[in-house]
Amino acid sequence: MRNVLSLGVSMMVAAGVVSLSPSGAEAQVGTASVSALGVADSYGTLARGYAAPGANPALLGLDGNPFFSLAIPTVRASQGLSPISLSDLNRYSGQYIPTEQKLAWLDEIDRIGSFQGGGQAQASALALNVGPVAFQHSTYAVLDAHLNPDAAELLLFGNSGRSGSARDFVLDGSQLDASAFSSFALALGMPVSLTDSRQIAVGATLSYTVGHGVLAARDMGSMVQSDPVSVDLEFPVLHTGEDAGLSQGSGIGMDVGIALDTERYSLSFAAKNVFNTFEWDTESMEYRPGEALFDGSEGTSDFDPQPADAAPSELLAALADQGFDPVLQLSGSYRLDTGTTLVAETRSRLGDGIAVTPKFHLGVGAEHELARWFAVRTGLAAITDGYRLGGGGTFILGPVNVTGGWLYQGGDVGAGHHLGFGLSFNQR
Repeated sequence: MRNVLSLGVSMMVAAGVVSLSPSGAEAQVGTASVSALGVADSYGTLARGYAAPGANPALLGLDGNPFFSLAIPTVRASQGLSPISLSDLNRYSGQYIPTEQKLAWLDEIDRIGSFQGGGQAQASALALNVGPVAFQHSTYAVLDAHLNPDAAELLLFGNSGRSGSARDFVLDGSQLDASAFSSFALALGMPVSLTDSRQIAVGATLSYTVGHGVLAARDMGSMVQSDPVSVDLEFPVLHTGEDAGLSQGSGIGMDVGIALDTERYSLSFAAKNVFNTFEWDTESMEYRPGEALFDGSEGTSDFDPQPADAAPSELLAALADQGFDPVLQLSGSYRLDTGTTLVAETRSRLGDGIAVTPKFHLGVGAEHELARWFAVRTGLAAITDGYRLGGGGTFILGPVNVTGGWLYQGGDVGAGHHLGFGLSFNQR
């Protein structure tokens, strides 16, 4: 049973554990700045220069932007499991898991409705600005897996179940989604009102997104029967074909924003994906029925590839949902005399498409310059079904900035760590 549990968990989070990932992109253009991790991704008024396209393009139109800034490969990493975390599993590494502990885990799985796992990935190869114009290229990967309570019980206890007596298990509702894509974004910010004490700017980001690969799988009623013993698997998969190239879908999108900056406080509002035409190209995809039947003595299976249009309507709908939804973001900050800037931000994603970050975010944070050569950040946020705690810092070596960030995520959404590192010039 220990080996079965290890295998099942590994299948759920493998892509997430090996990924370098973001936590700051609700649309397909996320901020390239690792500094955002430190304030728990409440970065909508602090971003300047190369970091502005993913936060709010209007920030490029405010005073205080460097004429030129550049970030070369920045990466962010995360993974998570819920309600059984990796630390929970490591506690019993190489040991028998007590029945009481497995029952407690199952109670939590029953409460939230599934055993969840996954990871996300972002690597920004290049981000820069020249005056009020900025460019950013980023590549992302996202994985999300859910096992229904029966599947989790089967994983933990085998077909004897929690009661110790064999019973039937229905696995319907388990699912797996994964995607990888790149975005190329061009942003412009322009001042519309400028005085000695107040600035107002507007901006827009135009992005082009290329889909590299996608997978959608849904359990359609798999069952493990006890009398007579049989396994009936129905887990169809729709995925990018083995011989497909790097362009498996495309589309353009637009973000717009407005920002106000005064000596003491700043406010900004951004509407992301006010339109987005991205969709996956099913012509290059394959459908596999994922059917197998075993009755204890003999079995049959069908995993042969077929054209995508042979897939069940539920699977095609799941693929269509893997797009980019509108996001509304409101941010504010206040500067103290002590060199500390307080920040607050709320965001809401209006749909259930590709979920790079939580559907809802309400966070606060602070950035403080301890010295001319070092700044620290901290933040916390309430998110959909959980919370986040962040921290980080930047060594400021003349025009060179070396930034690290860390963010912990907890709650029903899953426990996990986000890590980031970046090297930038003229902007944190």
